[in-house]
Amino acid sequence: MNYANRFETHMRVEKDLSDNTISNYMRDLGKFTDYIDVDLIDVTPDHVRTFISHLSKNGLKRNSINRALYSLKSFYKYLNEVEGVIQASPTDGIKVGSREKSLPKFLSKEDVLRLLETASREGVRSRLYVELLYGLGGRVAEVAALRVEDIDFEGNYIRLRGKGNKERHNPIHESCIQLIRQYIKDIGITSGFLFPHRFDKARHVTREAIFLNIKKIADKAGIDRSLVSPHVFRHSFATHLLDNGCDMAIVQEFLGHEDISTTKIYAKVTRGNKSNNYKKFHPLA
Repeated sequence: MNYANRFETHMRVEKDLSDNTISNYMRDLGKFTDYIDVDLIDVTPDHVRTFISHLSKNGLKRNSINRALYSLKSFYKYLNEVEGVIQASPTDGIKVGSREKSLPKFLSKEDVLRLLETASREGVRSRLYVELLYGLGGRVAEVAALRVEDIDFEGNYIRLRGKGNKERHNPIHESCIQLIRQYIKDIGITSGFLFPHRFDKARHVTREAIFLNIKKIADKAGIDRSLVSPHVFRHSFATHLLDNGCDMAIVQEFLGHEDISTTKIYAKVTRGNKSNNYKKFHPLA
């Protein structure tokens, strides 16, 4: 029985994971399958450990090794809890170590303005993607799933549903509210998803569609597309707020972080910005 194919279907149908996430899981599982010399349901912890060691010896970065291990943990959890063909996961108790934390990439304020100007020429929907991603500091999944009912047109607030379906209400600038008014009038909606799917109005636009739209805007704005993604607007939102003196606890609330230590990584970025500006502009530097 091909459990790998059944796992892929489970992720797509039951878990509703994105195509990109599923592709990563299956690529990791494929590498593991090619490496071992036993059936997947006969794997032992030693097989997993030697595979991890193999990846490390071949120069794979710790983050990538952690992702591969997480893929295997997810697969064997599926075999245990859904298929019921194993009693315990061979990945139990196996760790690679803490993930390497790199500083988040962010856009300059000038680049954000260029992207906004370019998005305006692409249409109201494209402009709104950039306005909302940068103006709310939301995750792309949160923006994609916005509903008309989430917009407080009078108070200039937007309700976001984050991880664990936890809600938070973030303020948004008046011009964005006016743009939303124009947009929903143009496409003729009064309720439901703000960004309905092209072929199924009962679903919202995919994260991948927003990703491709943002990349196209970056190309037309003359900005390196590798530096621009939906998530980089969230990083830019946090970095620019802290640069301008916003309290970190407020930024934490805007981003929907459970732990302020997650937000603190942006403080390292802003300290770097202040240091560079000091060296550039202060006479004694």
